[in-house]
Amino acid sequence: MANEIKLKDVKFDIHPSVVFKLGEDLVTDEVQALVELVKNSYDADASYASVKISTKLKNEAKDSVYKNAKGSIVIEDDGKGMTSEIIEKAWLIISNSVKGDMKKAGKTTKKGRTPLGDKGLGRLASQRLGDNIEIFTFPEKGKEGYYIGFKWTDFESKIKLSDVDITFKKLDKKNNKGTRLVISDLKHIEVWEEQKHLSKLLSKLSVLISPFFPINKFNLSINVNGEEKDLIAITKKIRDSSFTRYEIDFDKSNEVKGLSVIGKFRFSFLKSDQTREKQDLFNKYIEKDKGKAFLAHLKKKKDFSFYRIKTSNDLKWYFTSEYSKSFENIPDLLLIDGNKAYPGSFNGEIDSFNLREGYKKLDVFNSKSEYSNLIKNISGVHIYRDGFGIPVDKDWLDIGEQQVGGASFYGLRTHNTLGYISISAKENQCLQEISSREGFRDTPYYRNFYLILRDFIDFSEKLHTFIRRGVNEFLKKKEEENIGIDEGTNVDKAVDYIKKVGKDSKKSKDMLEKTSNEINKFNKTISNIRVGLEKNNKPSNKDLQDSLKSLEDTQKNIKNSIKEIGENLTNSDKLNSVSNVIKYELQKYEGQIEDFYQAASLGMTVEGLSHEINNIIDRFYERTDAIILYLKQKKINDLKIKVYLENAKSLLNGLRKQLTHLTPSLKYVREKREKIELNDFWKKEKEYYNERFSEKKIKLDIKNNNELFNIYMNKGKLIQIFENLIINSEYWLSQLLREKSIKEGIITIEIDNPYVYLYDNGKGIDSSVETSLFEPFVSCKRKGEGRGLGLFLVTQFLDSEGCSIQLSTERNKFKKMFKFIIDLSGVIKE
Repeated sequence: MANEIKLKDVKFDIHPSVVFKLGEDLVTDEVQALVELVKNSYDADASYASVKISTKLKNEAKDSVYKNAKGSIVIEDDGKGMTSEIIEKAWLIISNSVKGDMKKAGKTTKKGRTPLGDKGLGRLASQRLGDNIEIFTFPEKGKEGYYIGFKWTDFESKIKLSDVDITFKKLDKKNNKGTRLVISDLKHIEVWEEQKHLSKLLSKLSVLISPFFPINKFNLSINVNGEEKDLIAITKKIRDSSFTRYEIDFDKSNEVKGLSVIGKFRFSFLKSDQTREKQDLFNKYIEKDKGKAFLAHLKKKKDFSFYRIKTSNDLKWYFTSEYSKSFENIPDLLLIDGNKAYPGSFNGEIDSFNLREGYKKLDVFNSKSEYSNLIKNISGVHIYRDGFGIPVDKDWLDIGEQQVGGASFYGLRTHNTLGYISISAKENQCLQEISSREGFRDTPYYRNFYLILRDFIDFSEKLHTFIRRGVNEFLKKKEEENIGIDEGTNVDKAVDYIKKVGKDSKKSKDMLEKTSNEINKFNKTISNIRVGLEKNNKPSNKDLQDSLKSLEDTQKNIKNSIKEIGENLTNSDKLNSVSNVIKYELQKYEGQIEDFYQAASLGMTVEGLSHEINNIIDRFYERTDAIILYLKQKKINDLKIKVYLENAKSLLNGLRKQLTHLTPSLKYVREKREKIELNDFWKKEKEYYNERFSEKKIKLDIKNNNELFNIYMNKGKLIQIFENLIINSEYWLSQLLREKSIKEGIITIEIDNPYVYLYDNGKGIDSSVETSLFEPFVSCKRKGEGRGLGLFLVTQFLDSEGCSIQLSTERNKFKKMFKFIIDLSGVIKE
């Protein structure tokens, strides 16, 4: 019988290479490894961390057991060192972290710091840097310390983790507390020696340890081969070369939970990215009075009050804009247990730069390219937790996605935007970093953190567009005044002006010929008088009077001709202004044409798809009927099969019904008008929509007085008009239902000849778009979820029928407009 093995002798162990691989996977590069080790100093309440990197000298550290090892990195601090108990029960147990327990309990260090580490990542990070690890740590002043030493190469060669050799011993008493970490036998020496690698390293390190604001009473110094290295300082001077700055606050100083933004703009923002020609116009019409007339023009625009624009009290800035939105009103927020996942308070600042002009404000850059390269290298919105950077994608806020074109896009751009968002371990525990520290876990808290900042990005794009388009409109207005045509003129009028100048040019040519003849006549008269005087023939008084009269008439004709030619030339000089007017008009519609084209393409695609789906339904219907017939013929009486086939036919009928509703709205331009009785129309539409909304807790309610209400128009167009309005209500009610702000969504249609009123029990129309709701590309939906064309198309469809739509001045319990009034007078025939 085999020897029996006692159960207590059988236990799990682990191969050391697993730990080695874990460190390699969790920390992706040398910079992140170094930062993780510096974080340990911060968590230990140190006032400083000194990093010394030597690739030239051999390791000569006192008490080191790895003498003469090639190269070393020494990280030293004056923080609270480790006791023997912490070393044995915490540091030497992989993934055991006292810091993580402190964070969960809401505890802080003596200096009030919430620990940044929580997974014991620092000790694993060191294997990225070198093979030999030595720790000299002193928990208290004047007391003995401890030494730990081991080789990472042992983790590859030993069989079990417990076989890895660790040197652990006491150290003599020392007057200072703190920890010194020595990493020797460095890997990837070129990272620390070659200038191109070192520059990249310092650049990355510069944004991983906040260059925007000091870390809480903590200083960091770096020395490479005896030379002090300065991290790239995003100095106040560099930041002051930006032309916009946004100060972002989410619940940091607000009394009400929500987002608060203050945008600051320099005068140079108004003329950025302009052609030479447009710069000349800017100097002529805006620069000369420092923008006073322009601001007066901007104040007359409908949306001016929404952006809360005012001249800045700070002379460094030209004007400011303010924006705020409560947490509850930010769209698409995710829920946890029925409540919106609250990410915690945070703040930040985001600047944008004019890469062509900004360097002129600074005396530290020799060229535009030097300045431009610096901004591009460190550009992006960086995230710092208590001053330590969390590596995220350069465009994690998807700033680049909003840029759909060149000339017509005015929002923030990825390459010239630089800023930070500051979070903390205390306030934002729910924003959890992934194990590798390369970003955040994708949780509802992080999603909402992202959505809050996306709301700011969307606002900034609208604001920039409002201002910069305002500049273009103002310059166009001044050019129109210059050539004497009405403000808001269209291209046809400008072309008429060009035709007029062409006709004037022909008249000028005729006048020049006439003037030439008059000058010849003038010269001839003078010549005759001169010849008479030379022959001593005394002319009679009558001859002199006739000659003088001829000269006076000729002079008068010449003056009139010159005056008329001058007027024509003045009109010709204004041709440049006319061309600018035309350019502004074309630029205005360029982006809109592209969006309309995409919308039209989508419509054609849907029409083709609906045709194909209809054909597929026909084929399925035929095959289903064929199977039903087959079952009857074979006398197969299987109840499950019968129920399935009946359900299939029912679903096919429902799908076909949806398609018949869609098809006329796509083809209305090719169909004829018909008589439609609205009460009957809405009875059928109610059935259709309530079937469509059955799973969404939304219903359509019809209110009428049952009086006959006949209209004459294309049914597809009528469907399209109300479909756009109902889709909007459906979108916003779905948001409220998801947030459990309402139990049921109700869309109400009131029929009262000649009007139809449409409203819902949602929050109403956002005050920011009350005055511009029916204009193209105006939408409060998140970028990519709505083009802002629906209500504009509704107005166009109604206008083509002599009808109209407007917002009622009535306000709901949220003090917002909410009711649409559709006037169908234009399609009523008695």
